[in-house]
Amino acid sequence: MIKIIKKVLIFLFLLIIVVTAGVLLEIFVIDPLGKSSTPSPSVAVTGYTTPSEEPPVTASGKAFTVTSKDPAISCTVMVDDTLFEAVTADGGYSFRLLADKNAYLKLYFIQDANAASIAPGFLNSYIDFKNFSNSGDNYIDGTEISGQTVTADDGTTEVTAWLVNTDAGVLAVVTSLSLEHQDAEKALLGQMLKTLSLSAA
Repeated sequence: MIKIIKKVLIFLFLLIIVVTAGVLLEIFVIDPLGKSSTPSPSVAVTGYTTPSEEPPVTASGKAFTVTSKDPAISCTVMVDDTLFEAVTADGGYSFRLLADKNAYLKLYFIQDANAASIAPGFLNSYIDFKNFSNSGDNYIDGTEISGQTVTADDGTTEVTAWLVNTDAGVLAVVTSLSLEHQDAEKALLGQMLKTLSLSAA
């Protein structure tokens, strides 16, 4: 009888170890960031976003992805949602600073476009500017992504756009900030910009 009880106890002990090992494996090895249960929202160039679940969370914030149509190119950025609010705009995303809604980073694709062709008039719909600069092809701060760069200001607000040629058209990366708080807002927007990545979807 004692031998049977010992065997049952050993079996239960081994069962507990196996179950615990399985749970730990799932948590720390197979899916450490919970990516399988929280897919990144995807946005088509002419469609609307309908993310049904929260974007994946990492130490850098939430990952948001904007995806072009044919061919599918994805642009991903990490966003600190304690500082920025994500809203859908122009078939992409606009990440607005909670402390100043006029400060934002905007990402979207423009199909059948060429960066050099659209650069001269691109900011006309963003700002009634006093000063305008088209500085040619420049890298987005902190990245290896480059695009035609245009900047304009109206004396209060400055808007900069990097227009990046891709196989799917132009990726528009637009920032807006207050000239009064330029240094602080540029630093916050720069933290997001340096997390930008482009890849085939």
